Amino acid sequence: MKRKAILLASIVFYTVISLMTVNLALAANPDKLNNGGPAVNAETLIAEADAYYDGVDVNQDFAKALADYRKAAALGNGYAMNMVGVMYDDGQSVKADPVEAVDWFTKAADTGYPTGWYNLGGHYRDGLGVKADPAKALALYRQAADAGQPLAMTQIGDFYYAGLAVDKDDAEAASWYQKAVDAGAAEAYWRLALRYVYGEGVGRDTHKAAQLGYQALLAGVPEARDNLDKARKTDLPPNFLKEVQQLLSEDGFYKGKVDGSYGPATVAAVDKAFNSKPPQ
Repeated sequence: MKRKAILLASIVFYTVISLMTVNLALAANPDKLNNGGPAVNAETLIAEADAYYDGVDVNQDFAKALADYRKAAALGNGYAMNMVGVMYDDGQSVKADPVEAVDWFTKAADTGYPTGWYNLGGHYRDGLGVKADPAKALALYRQAADAGQPLAMTQIGDFYYAGLAVDKDDAEAASWYQKAVDAGAAEAYWRLALRYVYGEGVGRDTHKAAQLGYQALLAGVPEARDNLDKARKTDLPPNFLKEVQQLLSEDGFYKGKVDGSYGPATVAAVDKAFNSKPPQ
């Protein structure tokens, strides 16, 4: 949940200009980064760190990325603090340490960085590096959501759907999933699709459910692919499956008869659609 691929959705506006500038320098001379030159600002350090983290124009190097994130964090940058936490969470160039990750996510949250609140909420939800506290997790998700963090909106929907730290409320869950969809959270598409499939918190709407489910598949949401791949073993209704199959056909992924039957050809089409864009 905290990997860079997910985080970029909420912070791309923050780093894109710096990335464009620094990547030109990297391509010209990747061995000359921060090598005794003049002091650089946090944005430049972050652009360098992101390039090393993702392997953009340089060989991927988590150790160099972490070093630059630490320097930017020392300048008070919340995004950099969050990324140090991510690297401790995932054990990238350091030993995985959820307690240390929590410390860095807390620092990031204290700067007002929304994904810091979101990641900290995940640790309180799951009891990683801290004692599990669903109520505190929900409060942190709300702070992140109020600041526009889409993944936090999805999590709030999950809390209401499961009745975790709040009374179960399908309508409130659907409302939060819709907010997350509107904010661009790919994983929320499938959750909202299912609410329309089963009429949970919203009226049943097979057409809308199919559109949302298909968008989740195209966005690379594993839950969408897995359920559609195993459609014969699920309770997904035939009319929903037929509409998704029709969408697969319209986009050229499926060439067979549109009848709602998910045989090998339809499953292969589902996988092609899923792999048509990078996973979330």
